[in-house]
Amino acid sequence: MDNVDRLLRDMECLPTLPTVATAALAELDRADCDAGEVASLVSLDPVIAARILRLSNSAFFGMEQKAETVEAAIARLGTRECRGLIVTVALMDSFPTLPAPHNAKVFWTLSLAAALMAQKLAVDVGYAQPERAYLAGLVHRLGEAVLAIQFTPRFSSAIATSERDGLPLVVSLTEEFGCDHAALTARILQHWAFAEPIVDAVRSQLSPGSARCDVMLAGIVAAAEGICRDRGLGLCEPGRTARDWLSKLPQELDAVVRRTGFGSIPVYLDSLSNAAEEAIDFARTVF
Repeated sequence: MDNVDRLLRDMECLPTLPTVATAALAELDRADCDAGEVASLVSLDPVIAARILRLSNSAFFGMEQKAETVEAAIARLGTRECRGLIVTVALMDSFPTLPAPHNAKVFWTLSLAAALMAQKLAVDVGYAQPERAYLAGLVHRLGEAVLAIQFTPRFSSAIATSERDGLPLVVSLTEEFGCDHAALTARILQHWAFAEPIVDAVRSQLSPGSARCDVMLAGIVAAAEGICRDRGLGLCEPGRTARDWLSKLPQELDAVVRRTGFGSIPVYLDSLSNAAEEAIDFARTVF
């Protein structure tokens, strides 16, 4: 039994997605998916429905005209975008609060901003499935939230150690729990039957070049996280310096960025300043 298995064994219960969201996602996976049925299922939960409508009407989801109802939003967005939206609001509904010293707004602002930036990066470099990049960015730190909820005293101790000794949080979490948030997140996503490339990208986010399924996706997630963290999102990390994550990005991502005409990755990142601020501003208004 590895350390992740021990943590899962010691949890009171594994996190689950709301029933309404699970049913809607199942309908979206059907070959003969009925958009009206998806809307009806979503509308059973007023909180989820309201958040879907709000997100769908943002510029980030490409709606040319604002939708007045959930039915209209789902009909216009299409299956891929609907899946991302439903997962987003379902996760926020599943983790509405986090115990101190964490904070749900801090956590979800980073997660949603990273999702939006991952999608932006994917589109820019011609990655074939930007919606997959969005989902991977959204859930990449989910294990951190689970540790904060399920093992609050130990999580608080890890944060205190990080602050006292000037250690990156991932180091103090690994010392405390025997694994990092990435490994735990990957196991939870497997439990939820996420696509293996997303699971693998999340698992390898700290060393994206080691990804087994999709190095590009792992690199996109790591870059999106780095862009958002450089702008102060997430829990405070002692000793962190801007762009210290660049050296970890896989060569495959650098090569694609150059071939796409953006120049080097640092030059490309400079061009993303406005997009990053827009994504962060939007993320801060959602939760």
